[in-house]
Amino acid sequence: MRYIGPPREEEAARARMEKSFVQYDDNTGFGKWMAVEKETDKAIGWFVLTPLDGTEQIEIGYRLKEEFWGKGYATEMSKIILAYGFQVLGLDRIVGVTHLENDNSGNVLKKIGMQYVGKDYYYEHHVHFYELKHSDYTSA
Repeated sequence: MRYIGPPREEEAARARMEKSFVQYDDNTGFGKWMAVEKETDKAIGWFVLTPLDGTEQIEIGYRLKEEFWGKGYATEMSKIILAYGFQVLGLDRIVGVTHLENDNSGNVLKKIGMQYVGKDYYYEHHVHFYELKHSDYTSA
């Protein structure tokens, strides 16, 4: 939670969950997916492909429990989400943002082929902004 803030009040958390459930029912193919470690069957975190903070741009994102940081899970799952976005949904472009201090997430986005565009402002924070166009995407 270092980069996404403290836990929300129950009412705010419920509202956010409801928004996620509606998104699953809207037939866009966007949403959140929980990831589980095969060896232990433990939930490691979640991954998302969804509109970016009040825009029509489509964002890839993830949140992992700290015990699973640095094990390659963010990179592995993000590659799968990119493939889904480009190959199944036919998206032209996928973006990603990271907090300015979060070098590790920026490194993940670079590893999956995203290009750094510059600084921007989303989710009430200054962020690093990345993008990957379908024309530049390789599934390797």
